[in-house]
Amino acid sequence: MNRREELIKMAYCPCTKCRAEMDEQVIDIVMEMERQTGKEVRITSGVRCQEENKRIGGYKDSPHIPEPKGKAVDMQIKGMANIELAYAAERAGFKRIGIYPNHVHGDILDPKPSKYWYLKSYQSTAVYSKGIKTLKEFLDKLKEEGGLNQNDMDMVNSINNNCSNIIPFF
Repeated sequence: MNRREELIKMAYCPCTKCRAEMDEQVIDIVMEMERQTGKEVRITSGVRCQEENKRIGGYKDSPHIPEPKGKAVDMQIKGMANIELAYAAERAGFKRIGIYPNHVHGDILDPKPSKYWYLKSYQSTAVYSKGIKTLKEFLDKLKEEGGLNQNDMDMVNSINNNCSNIIPFF
C-alpha cells in the first residue's frame, strides 16, 4: 500500500457501514504537507457520515460529511505543535483551518464566515477570525487579547522571535 492509499484509508468513516470517499484535493494537500514538513500526517478524522458525525457531536453541517465526498480532515503530526501544524496546513493549501487543543482541522471550503478559528480548551467557545486574512495576523490578535493557552502563546512567541515576518517552514 502506498502513502496515498494509507491516507485514504485513514480518512474513511469509522462507522464501518459507509465507505464514503474523501475529496482527492484534501488528500493532495495532506501529501503536500508531508512533503513540506518531511513528517507523516496522522488523520484523526476524515469522512464522517451523518450518523457518525452526530454520535461524536460534530457540527451538523460539517465539511467532514460527504456531499458527495468529504472536504475536511482533522490531523496531527507527532512532535509538532498545533500552531506549527496550522502554519503547515495554510502553506499547503487548506482554505479553512481550525486549531483545537489536540488536533488541527483543515478543509477546502470557501471561508464563510471565517478562515480560521481557535479553541483554547474544549470547555471554551471558539474564537473566529472573521475578516482576518492570514494565520499570523489571527494568532497575533489572539496573543494581544490573551486568547491563547500558555503552550500556544509560547509557540507564537517563538515563531515571531525566530522568523519575524516570514511564515515558518518546518
